[in-house]
Amino acid sequence: MDRPSLRARRLARAGAMLVAVAMTLAIVVATVAGIAPAASANEPAVTSNDSSVSKAILDPDGNRTAVTQADDTTSSTGVTVSIEAITPVVTSTSGLTVTATIKNGTGSALGSGTFAAFANLSHTFVSRTDIQQWAEGSSNIPVPDSLGSVEVSPIADGDSATVTLTVPADNDVLKSLASWGPRPLALEYVADDGTTTVDYTFLTRSWDGLSGTKTPELNVAVAMPLTSDGWAANETAMDKLLTGKSTSATDPSGVVALTDDADNELKAKDKLADQYSSLNIVADPRVLADIGTPHIRGVMQPGDFDITAYAEIDDARLYESAGVTLQSWAAETGLNTYRAAIGDDSATSTAYAWQGDGIWTLDALAQAREQGYTTVIATHDFDQSDDSTVHTSTMVVPTSAGNVTVLVAQSVLSTLAGGEATSADADAETTSAGRVARFMAQSAFYQMEQPYTDRHLLVTMSDSTTASEAGELMAALRDADWLDLTDLAALADADPYASGDDASALVPSTTGDSSVRTSAIKAALESLKSSRTDISRFVDSVLVTGDGDSATAAAGGTGNGAGDGNGAGNGSDGASADGSSSSDDASSDSQARVSAASWGQYLLQAESATALLAMGGSAKRMETMVQAARQFADELMDAVSITSSNDVNVVSETASLPVTVSNSLPYPVNVKVSSITDSMEIVTSRFAETTVPAAGEAQVTFTIRVSTSGTTIATEQLLDRQDQAFGKSKTTTITSALQISDKSGVAFIVLAVVLGILGLWRQFHRKKDPDE
Repeated sequence: MDRPSLRARRLARAGAMLVAVAMTLAIVVATVAGIAPAASANEPAVTSNDSSVSKAILDPDGNRTAVTQADDTTSSTGVTVSIEAITPVVTSTSGLTVTATIKNGTGSALGSGTFAAFANLSHTFVSRTDIQQWAEGSSNIPVPDSLGSVEVSPIADGDSATVTLTVPADNDVLKSLASWGPRPLALEYVADDGTTTVDYTFLTRSWDGLSGTKTPELNVAVAMPLTSDGWAANETAMDKLLTGKSTSATDPSGVVALTDDADNELKAKDKLADQYSSLNIVADPRVLADIGTPHIRGVMQPGDFDITAYAEIDDARLYESAGVTLQSWAAETGLNTYRAAIGDDSATSTAYAWQGDGIWTLDALAQAREQGYTTVIATHDFDQSDDSTVHTSTMVVPTSAGNVTVLVAQSVLSTLAGGEATSADADAETTSAGRVARFMAQSAFYQMEQPYTDRHLLVTMSDSTTASEAGELMAALRDADWLDLTDLAALADADPYASGDDASALVPSTTGDSSVRTSAIKAALESLKSSRTDISRFVDSVLVTGDGDSATAAAGGTGNGAGDGNGAGNGSDGASADGSSSSDDASSDSQARVSAASWGQYLLQAESATALLAMGGSAKRMETMVQAARQFADELMDAVSITSSNDVNVVSETASLPVTVSNSLPYPVNVKVSSITDSMEIVTSRFAETTVPAAGEAQVTFTIRVSTSGTTIATEQLLDRQDQAFGKSKTTTITSALQISDKSGVAFIVLAVVLGILGLWRQFHRKKDPDE
């Protein structure tokens, strides 16, 4: 072995190691100084969010100044820059226009300043991390290309200024952009005192006007749920169902309705689908009645029922007892509701099960499949594999109930489309315009990852996405010529990314990351169960549904009975439920009105409709619907009421206590009235029973028995046929003052007094016997 040569090679390797270490140290020093390795001395980079790292900022004169991260954050400077509008896709003729609002929260006035835009038109994003770090302001990318600036007037403390920067299409710097795709764009505000704030966003160039061979488009289906949290109790419909005429055309679900604001928002979203044919609306069939002819691509489960929460809670009996049956959220029910809404019994629409707060586990997918949903939409927490590139959003998962096609939303694009920023540090994404700019850049980046691979992506908006936000995104997509906007049917028919065992392996196995409010939902179900129990008891044990169940009996009649348990009183003729009193109207009502038994089912259906809506949507909607169900049950119970005298004075051993039972319902009821006092010496008879006609009254009479003078309180309470109390109780104060009122009694008393006086007089005036 040649020892000198070996020694030389070792020395050479050592020297190379020293050089490598020196270069590494130089790069680290340069990074700390705020200079990117690829940047020249005149083009320092915008760098990390670390407070120890500086950012290179251009001053109003175009000179670079190193500003520390602490000086370039909203929390420290109190200045925010919000993107109000921005050209989302730059074409050969569009130019670039940015409108931003600068808010001064520094605690003092800001003098004149400058708002400027800088880009790196030669930079190509190489990874997801690269593009995300730029959005968060922690990237090491220089921005040497100045696109222009505008002056900003002084801003008083607490005020804001809105500025617009326009870069024309013939701008030399902008024209130098010779290739399509996303580029880093920095929007900088600098006040005259040096206060600086930067928003990090994107400039995305389309294919328009560029030379070269265009690569295939990326297939994207954009879906928006048409559902609402704006449900509230409908007081008018409740009153009409409880007191008016019910016919076969009556819709019990009308006891809850959308607010005007919610209704208008839904109509605005539906109008978008008419304007943009590529927008796939999947509608809750419950909201379609007021829209007219909806422009939808499918229907979801009625009431936006949370199937994932249902599977996680795993208590079908509790749901059933609360009024939420399996049939109420089945695909068939949704289709029938849709047909009724548009007035076409032969209409068809694809059923999609839209994901709720929970996770699409295998059990949840099987539950959906059993209910008739062969295709489900996964909006979150599905397929957590960290692939290097995006893939087709379609999977076919085998379940115990059969195969289910799962359409999996692409997480980053769906987050932006759903109105959320990709991270808390992505300041530019706090506005709709900033999110759209990021969406365009991100989707272009995905196309460039694998430009010749056929892929189909799903983008979902959220139920909280406004019509304005959705319209802004759809308008921008018209210029996104790297995308082919398709429909959900094409996505479902695409070659799946995974199927069989491979797909099963990607399904979340547990609900550990679920957002289901389990305790809150169970509490809501218990409350709904209580409301339904009250309604069921009223129908079964108060409402008259037997031989007297005719429209004539329902319209009125007379009550008759004896007191003291037999029911004494009389009722007056009742008018028809809609206020008509003529015999012709009564005859017409007799033909149209449903039976009392059917009306009783309407009451239960009204509760079920309310309960179903409580099991979908937000926590606020759940609370509102639970309260609406309780209100409906209470108003039903209070529709039968009692009145009596507030005070009764008794001057003999017995007296009468009349109690009037009123019924505002359109059908007769049979009730008991109980009376009990808090005294053993002043008591009433215990029960009285009566049948009260529809919209009428009946009177019962209790016997008061008195054995001494005094005062007591009698409490009157309605009871059903099972002797269970319902409705509001009534109290009567009974005062007893026993008196002797006939003349013979007075004479005896007077004679006794006279004899007593004479006896006393004789005792004091008679002569005593000597022996005494």
